[in-house]
Amino acid sequence: MARLSEAGIFSGDVEEEQELELKKILQVAETISKYGNILLSVVTDDNVTSEKQTLEINGEEVNCRIYTFCPTAADLEAMFTTLLTQLKADEELIGLLYDSYVSSGSMTELYGVEYDNLGIGGYMSREEFTRGYKDLMDEALASAPETAGRIADAGFSWSVAAKGKRIHRQQLALHSGDLVVYENMGDARKSRYDSLTLADGEERIEFRNSFTRQNDRLTGQFLMTPMTDRDLTVDYEWNLKETSSLGIPLGSGTLSYDGEELRLSVERNEEDGIDHALYLSSQGEQPVFLVRTSEQPSTARAPKASPVDLSDYSLKELQELLAERIAGLLRGGLGF
Repeated sequence: MARLSEAGIFSGDVEEEQELELKKILQVAETISKYGNILLSVVTDDNVTSEKQTLEINGEEVNCRIYTFCPTAADLEAMFTTLLTQLKADEELIGLLYDSYVSSGSMTELYGVEYDNLGIGGYMSREEFTRGYKDLMDEALASAPETAGRIADAGFSWSVAAKGKRIHRQQLALHSGDLVVYENMGDARKSRYDSLTLADGEERIEFRNSFTRQNDRLTGQFLMTPMTDRDLTVDYEWNLKETSSLGIPLGSGTLSYDGEELRLSVERNEEDGIDHALYLSSQGEQPVFLVRTSEQPSTARAPKASPVDLSDYSLKELQELLAERIAGLLRGGLGF
């Protein structure tokens, strides 16, 4: 048996991966902000209305000013032309998209699925990807007038509900009804509520997340209401001040779906180590998967099975092992 550190699993590895992912997220955010300015460039006094209104968001009344943008076909065509022209010439964005395209196979590999890059026999080169991307932008530019006309005829509008500098609701709609509604209250310091509703005619799907934070303890719930009668919820409570050597906060999170529960518990054990235990309600009180980290040799095991030596496992391989186990439980125990 070997210690976890000898298996190549270090908290520093987790932190390095998180830092890299954060840089990617910030790069995407900067790109969105840049192109968001193009969308705002066609907003004028002629196509925006303003009114005061009281909204109810998560049980709280908020006095807001509602700004509604109703662009004409000419407004939209000018915006599309400027936007698509810059998108076509943005080499930094093309590089970001290509990096995402090349790394997209990792998720399928993680779940053991054969991956041949959408059936075309391997990855395209950067040059091939760039040509295809720019051809797509040219096609979109050519159809910009027709697209703008259809959107304007459908009654497209974008409304923003703001109180001071804070935007509490954004809404995309057509004459026939809402397309997207996003609402938020609170902040990331003490409490927060966010909801996103996507609609397509009578069908709709909702995502809601709310949490409170007190003394480094985060408690909350994520809810997804799909276009069926079976909601999916995740209830969680994490201690952000204490983390295991795998970079996971101490606490628990429970996924509930169609009467079944899948719970991850991260807590200290009697040997001053930390147990990462996965429970399935249909399997009783015994964990279906357990990873123990401590000064003693580290193991992964399932009930009624011998411990698995982690000495040859890298961090990525351990993640794959856990992901494979979770995927099997979801498919079998939760009815997917």
